[in-house]
Amino acid sequence: MLFQIIKLIFETFNRLPAKNKEQIIDTVTDLFQKIFKSKKQSKEEGKDKDENLKDLANQITEPQWEFTSLGILNSLPMSLTEYKKKKFTDSVIKLVQSEEFLEELERRIDKIDSKENDLYEEQCSLEMRKLIAEMLRK
Repeated sequence: MLFQIIKLIFETFNRLPAKNKEQIIDTVTDLFQKIFKSKKQSKEEGKDKDENLKDLANQITEPQWEFTSLGILNSLPMSLTEYKKKKFTDSVIKLVQSEEFLEELERRIDKIDSKENDLYEEQCSLEMRKLIAEMLRK
């Protein structure tokens, strides 16, 4: 299932101009900023209270997902059909909600050791951006 999602995203994503690719990744990464902040706080409170990323991602509300979907749709060129835009957007959302994606992202951000909140969140965002790019190259 995840392979099919990645394949669909890959086919469209690779044809997009660099600016559009950046906008899409920024839109998705922005959604996770609050999650990165919560993850940092739970890490600071002690290992036994450390919340996993999947649980934190489940706290993203439906309106937040819809707003992110709208941001992705608006980042896509007019030359794509509405059907293709919707399919692509739904696939990107499914990718970042997938267990495989969240587990890998959690492994990566658990390695980040930064005392400064802003730096921690920036590094988490960078890891997320890298992971999205890597998954799209599969």
